[in-house]
Amino acid sequence: VFYAAKINVDSYVAQPFNINKRPVTLGIAGSKFYLFCAVKQGTEDPDLSLKEVDNIKDIKDDDLLPFMFFKKPSSGVFNSFESMAFPGYCISTSQQESNPVQLKPEESQVFLQDFIVNPNF
Repeated sequence: VFYAAKINVDSYVAQPFNINKRPVTLGIAGSKFYLFCAVKQGTEDPDLSLKEVDNIKDIKDDDLLPFMFFKKPSSGVFNSFESMAFPGYCISTSQQESNPVQLKPEESQVFLQDFIVNPNF
């Protein structure tokens, strides 16, 4: 079984501008749900989850940080997404089917961290 979701990638302006680290939020298209990073309850590890937000543009400063990722080109058409709240942790997926998307250390070799951003999806 293959699951896919259309993700809206909203860019934010950062000073100084760096094409290799663009701040973005990632929302599920057609919903009010956004990817969100926080410490997993009972652990010290960051966790990736969905959080419902009425209007992401109304969230400011430190409250916005758990929703923010650096979109970083990795090779060719591939990009990785590093948590701004937890530097060094990236959105990752397993090489095995039917496993959830997670937040894993950037240096992890077990999980896939490169994604194609397709504007025509």
